[in-house]
Amino acid sequence: MQNFLNGFVEHNQRTRKNHQHNDDPGKVFGAAITVQSGKTTNQVEINGVPDVIFFNAARPHLYVAISDPGMIQVFDTNTLQRVETVATEKGAHTLAFDAERNKVDAFLPQTHRAAVYRDDV
Repeated sequence: MQNFLNGFVEHNQRTRKNHQHNDDPGKVFGAAITVQSGKTTNQVEINGVPDVIFFNAARPHLYVAISDPGMIQVFDTNTLQRVETVATEKGAHTLAFDAERNKVDAFLPQTHRAAVYRDDV
């Protein structure tokens, strides 16, 4: 459970799994952990150290903001497969999630803008 405590966690009520990340040196990964057993059921490498994660239960997708190099990675939480990678900009590490509209807003600090990602997948 050491990795579980060191990362961000989002909980999927339907599957009773926690989705978390850990950034150990040399490899950054996301994992699905079964709540009752605490066992890792799946893991996938992500493209940098995550800053923020949000879980969209309606899709079911996990949005991972990575400020360096600047992207949002979208994962299907049933399979933990990457669905899409959306470029933002370096330093963009703040997200807002609108579950009602399936939208993710990324705040872009270098250009003082916001980008809106609509999850239609």
